[in-house]
Parts: sequence; C-alpha cells; structure tokens
Amino acid sequence: MQWLCVTLGDLLELENKLVEHWDDTLGGINPNVTKYLERYLFKDFSQPLVLVLEKVDLVFEQATFNVDFCRLLRGWNDAAKRKRSPRCNLAKNQVNCRSRYRSLQFS
Repeated sequence: MQWLCVTLGDLLELENKLVEHWDDTLGGINPNVTKYLERYLFKDFSQPLVLVLEKVDLVFEQATFNVDFCRLLRGWNDAAKRKRSPRCNLAKNQVNCRSRYRSLQFS
C-alpha cells in the first residue's frame, strides 16, 4: 500500500514524504494510507476527488495487495457513512467526468 501512496504522489507531482507521515503505531496499513492521503497528498484539495478504477481485475491478481486494498475501500465507505472522512469518500452513483485525469497503472 505504500506503493499506492508513492505512485499517487508521483502522479500529483508531489515529493515522496512517506517516511515522515507513516506511523507503525497506528495499528495497520490502512490508517497510514488514509492519513497520508488526507494530511499530505490531498490536503490542498478543496473539492472531492473521484477514484476511478480501470482494469480493477488486475488488483485482485496481486495477492499481497488485494486484501489490504479492499479493506481500505471498505474503511473509506464506512467512514463516509459516519461522515468522518470527507476527503476519502466512495461515490455510490455513477459519475461522468469530462475533465482530464491521470491513470494509475496496475501491473
């Protein structure tokens, strides 16, 4: 999951500050990912972001990645229901986006 954080940061042209933000005492990978996204990568975003998963089947081929990734999405969904995490929110409706977006490649 650190790979995801670093890759997203690279796509946003931000410096890798994972070491500064990662805290093993938080009790798991997903709290660290959410903290890194909310407090560093997305902290200056005033509008919600949409995570578009293209070729999501490739996520499930990565045995060391897929369980944590699915738990991360579930955690964001649960937090959104409790309205605790406004920046990491899962859209429940179809979203049509005409603006450019960058692609995150799973390989």
